[in-house]
Amino acid sequence: MQQIIEGMIAMIFIFVFLLIGIDLIKVEVDCGNAREFRNSCIVALENSEFDEETVNKCFSCAKENGYEMSIKFYYFDGTSEIYVSNDRFSKKKSVISAEITVNYNLTVPILKETIRKETRGVTC
Repeated sequence: MQQIIEGMIAMIFIFVFLLIGIDLIKVEVDCGNAREFRNSCIVALENSEFDEETVNKCFSCAKENGYEMSIKFYYFDGTSEIYVSNDRFSKKKSVISAEITVNYNLTVPILKETIRKETRGVTC
């Protein structure tokens, strides 16, 4: 009788650990998707030489994916400007580089907790 109870308790612990593991994998996948989105925007901006259409497309893709994105452009004359998801970018000067910030929400299902995270990247 004691072995049956111990076996059932062991099965319950295994089930709980399995649920926690699945949740952690989901959180890691969400983080990875946000980083991958940031990296794809960096590559697109570098390849297009900060083209207006490409920047605005990155903003619209961020909105579609549920991310809030901001891009800080650094210009040759030493100035910088920040554009957020709601702004429409228009290229006025030659851009040296850009810093992309992607904000996203992580939800841990087992805890019913939502965490606000941020990932940053810089173009060359």
